[in-house]
Amino acid sequence: MITRVAMLWHGHCYCHCMRLRKISEGQRGFSLIEVLIAMAIVAIMAAVAIPFFGGFIDNRNLKSAARDIAGDIFEYRERAIAENRIYQITFNQAGNSYTVRQCTDTALPCAGTDFPAKSPGAFGSGITIVAGVNFNGGSVLQLLPRGIAMPVTGGNLSVRNSRTSTATISVGLTGRTNVDWTGTLH
Repeated sequence: MITRVAMLWHGHCYCHCMRLRKISEGQRGFSLIEVLIAMAIVAIMAAVAIPFFGGFIDNRNLKSAARDIAGDIFEYRERAIAENRIYQITFNQAGNSYTVRQCTDTALPCAGTDFPAKSPGAFGSGITIVAGVNFNGGSVLQLLPRGIAMPVTGGNLSVRNSRTSTATISVGLTGRTNVDWTGTLH
């Protein structure tokens, strides 16, 4: 059966033809078997995707932790310049943390006021500072009022997650940071 439907749109009349057909009893919806098959397909897809999603979260947390450390180095470099002070960052691999100190002298390590310790593990379980923090053989980085880092050779440190993906934060003479990623990052 074919019917004509007239529609009024902005003052103009349009006619459209629509083919109406009778829906039989067997065509009203999905059968129980069809719904169960669709649910099984969705469950299989979810079972495959969930481990990858977990890896994505682990790597995102690693990136956040590395960027936080690099951001702290940048922030305290800028504060050293603005306040004409020395700031010292001490990395503690065994404690999986680092501490920033506002120095009152020029010694290494310096005397001064410590800020609360921070840990890359705060971004997710399994994120650790890797052995081999290397700032001229030590674990202390000083940021001087002229904007340079001591030791003058700069240095680097690495953080790793439980998937063994690694972020290496390098600090140059000028106190600028660079983060390199290795491992199974997606």
